[in-house]
Amino acid sequence: MTFPALDDTKWVLKIDVVRQAIETLQGLHIHENFVVYLHVTRQGGRLAGSGEPKQVAGIVPDWLGEVREWLDVPGGPPSKPNFLPFSSRGSDPARFWKGSNLAGSYAPSSLRSMRNLFVDPDKTYRLPTAEGNVVDTAKLKESLLNGGIVPAWAVGSFVYRNHSFIGPSEPSGADLLEVFKEDFSLTQEEQVSLFDWTLPHDTFFEEFIPEEDSNE
Repeated sequence: MTFPALDDTKWVLKIDVVRQAIETLQGLHIHENFVVYLHVTRQGGRLAGSGEPKQVAGIVPDWLGEVREWLDVPGGPPSKPNFLPFSSRGSDPARFWKGSNLAGSYAPSSLRSMRNLFVDPDKTYRLPTAEGNVVDTAKLKESLLNGGIVPAWAVGSFVYRNHSFIGPSEPSGADLLEVFKEDFSLTQEEQVSLFDWTLPHDTFFEEFIPEEDSNE
């Protein structure tokens, strides 16, 4: 049974959209530590508060909170409950499944050559910065994306795949991009240098219908 759209109607990303997003990300050269960038930039925005420039240093990560939420996907190999659709070493499906120890995977010692990119001597995390304390997008682009860019819609669709959007009418792809942009406190330079903001199609969402209602 489908109910008329009310102000509190919940909308979720279509399964086909999420599947397409994952396949798109898997086909690109995106370093596994791109998730570190995503987490640190989002945490920096939270620490700064609404309307303020995001914090770029002194960030304590929460690998077992939002990052586990992003990566937790059922149906993986034994002892590998986390799925990360980023790889810099080929597209072997086994490379995308990760073990449960996320804190260990993203600890300073595990970041190896990228430790200096994201970790300060006091072991807090940061974003690389250029003159003026602005995010050094050139360094991020070179280190994480092999000089390329990432489709923002695909990252947003993966991150928000288990979230609902509430509103009286169906959200658009542009709405998804706006939420992603603001939620991750992306500066104008980050938006331009690291992400592609084009949309592959028009429809991204469908109304969420609880399982007990869908069988009526």
